[in-house]
Amino acid sequence: IGKIRRENEIYKEGSFKPLLISSDFLIFERYENKTHLITAANNSGKPRKLIFKTKAEALINSFSANSISVSPYSVEIIKTDTINFYFG
Repeated sequence: IGKIRRENEIYKEGSFKPLLISSDFLIFERYENKTHLITAANNSGKPRKLIFKTKAEALINSFSANSISVSPYSVEIIKTDTINFYFG
């Protein structure tokens, strides 16, 4: 996670916006211009999915897809050019 932070100035200089806060899941974004980094922390015992209208890049697990699953008790950082997604 430290490497991702060092490689993306948006974590230092971008704006912050909480998107979802619950006891099981936390999603927030850091954004600047048309770049969005979404951090999703899953504190539940089951996988949760973020589904995007366009391909998004999972930075921790290194893959691109329209649907990104966040494993139980883990975190994923997602780079996207749009904030349009839904949570499943």
